[in-house]
Amino acid sequence: IDASGHTGTLTMVVGEVSTDGFSFTGGTGVNTLWLSEVVGTSSPELGTEAVWTIDLSNAAADSVVRITDDVTFSGGADSALNVDLGGDAELLLDGDFDFGGADAVESISVSGGQMTLTGHVDFRGLQDGTDTNLDLDGVTIFLEEGATVQMTDEQFAAFEAAGGTFAGPGTSLLVDQDLYNTIGDDLTDIRGLDELQLVTRDEELLNRHVTDPITLTFEQAELTTQHWYDADGDFGVLPVDDDGVFDEDGDPAEAGDFRESGGVTVEVSTDADLTGLLGVTTFDIVADEPVSLTLRADQLELGKLEDGEGGATAEDIIEVVNDIEVLVQVDSGNTDSGGDPIIEQRAFTISVERDGDGDVDSVDVTGNAAALAQTQNDGILGATLDAYMVEADTVTWEAVGTTATAKETGPLNAHDSAATVHTFEWIANADDVDGGTEITGFTAGAGDFADILDFSAFLGDGYDAVGDGSDAAVANDERDIVGSVAFFDGTDLTEADFTSGGGVGAFEDFAEGQAVVIGNNGNIWYVDSADTEVTNDDIKLVGTVDGTFGDFIADNVGA
Repeated sequence: IDASGHTGTLTMVVGEVSTDGFSFTGGTGVNTLWLSEVVGTSSPELGTEAVWTIDLSNAAADSVVRITDDVTFSGGADSALNVDLGGDAELLLDGDFDFGGADAVESISVSGGQMTLTGHVDFRGLQDGTDTNLDLDGVTIFLEEGATVQMTDEQFAAFEAAGGTFAGPGTSLLVDQDLYNTIGDDLTDIRGLDELQLVTRDEELLNRHVTDPITLTFEQAELTTQHWYDADGDFGVLPVDDDGVFDEDGDPAEAGDFRESGGVTVEVSTDADLTGLLGVTTFDIVADEPVSLTLRADQLELGKLEDGEGGATAEDIIEVVNDIEVLVQVDSGNTDSGGDPIIEQRAFTISVERDGDGDVDSVDVTGNAAALAQTQNDGILGATLDAYMVEADTVTWEAVGTTATAKETGPLNAHDSAATVHTFEWIANADDVDGGTEITGFTAGAGDFADILDFSAFLGDGYDAVGDGSDAAVANDERDIVGSVAFFDGTDLTEADFTSGGGVGAFEDFAEGQAVVIGNNGNIWYVDSADTEVTNDDIKLVGTVDGTFGDFIADNVGA
């Protein structure tokens, strides 16, 4: 049909076309073309290898071509639907379409103008290998309420690159059981959303709420709010009352809170901060390249992270990340004016280094000692962290000796992995609290995987060790220990004599300065004296370390 010479308003309803192909060239006025079933005729069919070409490039604004879902697409290979909207016209796809699937057409091309969708339109079946077979050039997809559009990642990337945009009330999508039954449990290919409303409660018990597992992209999860139907059938956000949902700070739950959902999997395809999401069952890392993630400690739990192929071990996850920063709420060991614990946020990071081929070269765990200890001493999370420590080449415990580390419910435990070096970095203002910080599982002695106590915060870089575990200070032993780490063959440094010639363990007259002393029972003391007279007030017990005392050498104390 060639109406290019027509200048006035043109309205046509076409109920049947040749199955070999069809073309329509509009005039310069307002053109309205309907391709749909007409009473008394068959519906139009895009037949085998047929091509439909619709040209409204010269049509006036408000021109529209409407294709209803009773049109038959049976074209298969080499068939196509090509529509030129010229920037002002509209393509109305009215109903549900499964292009490349039940609606068999090989390719679709639309340029300019607006594509309006009233139902569920799925373009993914057009994808053939790397060929998207979907060319939407400068098109705005207008989503009516409840409408959806699904595209592959490649199709969506091409759509955005060609200047595609979305508009309409359907950019806010209500996901209830009816939609779930239509779309299925995987919503990750639904495009163009700026809000997802997930119905998770129905007090009328009409089964309109989604109770089954559902899969979202990370971007969709951040947009999602939980809604409900109350006993009167009214629809709204979950209420803030005794039965409502609150976030971890006690505030009303907002987007990204799935604690009332039946089970949510979030697919992560790029670097992401996941800490704002609550109640997610699984984070599935589906990125093409390793990603960097920020998590809360509870999100690190084994089984919550998967590698895109169902793998959920620490070894599996290490293969698909560059680093994981884990945020931990730590009891500082102090209280506020009301006697309540002061909670502080601390962090540790699991970092992965790769070789030139992208294979894992080394794994390092580094971070706040209290955060590591609190995670390690927390049941399932502890088993999870230990699993990552087993994979690590090094574990660096920072800020050892704070009140928070001293008051941990369990020790700072150097995991017994034979191939992991644990380094405990003390802070300058280590606290003498309840006997100080406890370190267990320490491997003393020589070897590539012996552990390290780093006292540079006390003594500065380049300090020395005086003796070792097999050559510790004993009675009448004169040694200058200022600025050094010394080994003491006794259990209580306050009984030692810091003048030559006496005591359980004797050291040469102490000059002004600092020293660290390790006793044969693992006690660690910090000595800080302003003169040569060392008193008990100058000696502070800052921690304990296990390990065989006689095996300690200078390397174990960072000297």
